[in-house]
Amino acid sequence: MNIELRVDRNFEHFRSQKLAVFAERILRKLHQNPYLSIPGDALEPLEAELARFQRVLNNPELKRKARTEAIRKAEIPLRQVLSGLADLVEKSAPCKSDIYTTGFRPASESRK
Repeated sequence: MNIELRVDRNFEHFRSQKLAVFAERILRKLHQNPYLSIPGDALEPLEAELARFQRVLNNPELKRKARTEAIRKAEIPLRQVLSGLADLVEKSAPCKSDIYTTGFRPASESRK
């Protein structure tokens, strides 16, 4: 029985610090995952974008509106990298429980 596994894309709605924490968790779990073989060069863009995003979040010189605009601009490439990793997990995960070990959630039919 060949079932198509899909990753829940709820992370596309995360903002600022919540997105950073989620990306850190994904990076940590993918590094330590014994069940999936994710190439190391697939994680380098996530590391780079996460470091850039953290610099924007921790920049004390940005105030109010400029800070919000900078964070929104920095979120876009981070979400794109996370989406690419979700696609990679969908292709390489042999079963649904292996998706849980990456930090992502499998998509279910009942969730809207």
